[in-house]
Amino acid sequence: MAFLNRKSLGGVAFLVALVAVVLVFQLPAEAGKKHQAAAGTTLQKAKVKLGPPVRVDASAAAAAAPSAGLLPLEPQAVPFRPTMDQQAYEQAKTAAAAGPLAERTAPGAPALGPALAPAFPPALTAVNFAGDTLTGWYPPDTTGAVGHDYYCQIVNSRFTVYDKTGGQLFQIPINDLFNYYGASAFDPQVLYDPVFRRWIVSADAFPEGGPATPQYFIMAVSDTADPTGTWLVWFFNTRVLGGEFFDYPHIGQDSRSIIVTANNFYNAGGYKDSRFFAWPKSMLYNELNSTIYFTMYFGWTVATIMPPVVLDTNRYSYLVSAAASDTNIWVIPFYTPATPIQNGSLANAYSVPVPSYGWPANALQPGTLNVLDTLDSRFVNAGTQTGTGYLGAASLFQTHTVGYFGAGSIATPRYYEFILYPASGYLRQWDWFFCDNYSNDFNASIAANRFKDAFVTWSSTNWFYGINAQVRFGGRRSFADLGSGNFFPGVTLGGMAVSPVAAAGSATYYDWFRWGDYSCVTIDPAVPSGLTAWITNEVIYSSSAGGWGSQIAAITYLP
Repeated sequence: MAFLNRKSLGGVAFLVALVAVVLVFQLPAEAGKKHQAAAGTTLQKAKVKLGPPVRVDASAAAAAAPSAGLLPLEPQAVPFRPTMDQQAYEQAKTAAAAGPLAERTAPGAPALGPALAPAFPPALTAVNFAGDTLTGWYPPDTTGAVGHDYYCQIVNSRFTVYDKTGGQLFQIPINDLFNYYGASAFDPQVLYDPVFRRWIVSADAFPEGGPATPQYFIMAVSDTADPTGTWLVWFFNTRVLGGEFFDYPHIGQDSRSIIVTANNFYNAGGYKDSRFFAWPKSMLYNELNSTIYFTMYFGWTVATIMPPVVLDTNRYSYLVSAAASDTNIWVIPFYTPATPIQNGSLANAYSVPVPSYGWPANALQPGTLNVLDTLDSRFVNAGTQTGTGYLGAASLFQTHTVGYFGAGSIATPRYYEFILYPASGYLRQWDWFFCDNYSNDFNASIAANRFKDAFVTWSSTNWFYGINAQVRFGGRRSFADLGSGNFFPGVTLGGMAVSPVAAAGSATYYDWFRWGDYSCVTIDPAVPSGLTAWITNEVIYSSSAGGWGSQIAAITYLP
């Protein structure tokens, strides 16, 4: 296990911006000089329309399985699209020197030390089983969600339902679930709403033809808590408001809305902007009027935006954005009104100072010169937001993979707990987590319960000890931060506890296309204590013919 003492940074006061027909975000004074000449600190907004939906019986669609005969041929190796220049990104990754001498004990490395009052890591339960594999798509984009009675996993490009012992109950191609055959669906996500007991599945589809043809973002909502039953499916043509190629969509939720974020790329290649919108649950779940008019926010070019999963009824949901290298994390406060069918609105975006970071080197593998893609410092999954009980404040937990020594150095996940308000925020605590001084650690996700007990999962390789890609996990109990309960800066807090065992390992190295893009950890809503979570991530069964697989496991803090 490895720990690094976390640091707490002071809060910064921020200015209030003007709200006009086009919403403009005022930068904090201390960050404004750095970003003043850069595009991306202005979000525009416009009303767009969604609907009408179609209803699909998932069990009947799975039995018919028409997609094989109806889908056009599509590329099934989905490239990674960075939010920096593509050529510069590839050159930088190729040149990165995270080789055999790049270890965390090298001169100049951040000092390691024992955590203060560390919690024991979560333990692996008896529920640990192989998930979906070999769909013919690369990468798998492995993600999942746990509900009261089921675990649902989604990959490129298939949706599978399991009981909570690991028994497979149901499987269907994503296009069949959507009853859509204009183009293949990819970049899948799945979310469970524990209050209304609904499942939400989303995916992109490739453009149906040339630049003038539709490209749909598709979302399906189950009618009940049974994901094998009927679904209401909504289609949104992403070509509106300068949309060209809609990519990397993610979904989060608050008590009233499903929040969607995505990147928008030029048809000819290159990052254009990031955008987001929120669909009211009251309409999305109930087919009210069959049409939803909502606000699209677009024009953000700092980096990928990631939504939260909000555990309480806070009117503010805090979206975040991490550039490839920076000393700040950007926060976009989204306000949901009391009337549930109304669209939300934005408060002013602001940045929160964090310790300097840079993009990570790709991960080394034993036995091969091929490396695994570690992406560009972006957040890869929704974080967890839970309230602190006053003034609309919230704790937000997030994680991303960055370079341990700075840009281009050994890949290492870092997690944060932010304390956020509508107009400002600060970093309460942060930490690195990794297996050992030689491991390459990446593809990390985090979730926390309402008591702020946190769980993490990630991928790890170790060229020094000959370890191929593993599914790793860890966590931090809320009492690990000294039990003080104070949210004021200046306190050094306890570290993230890393489990000494892996949930699963790979049989060999991987040399077929690329790794990722997602892992996932979600809290089990059927456990009142919130001390059990479910994880899913990628593993490798064979180095030939793209032999990826996936693993699903339940982890828990022991009493």
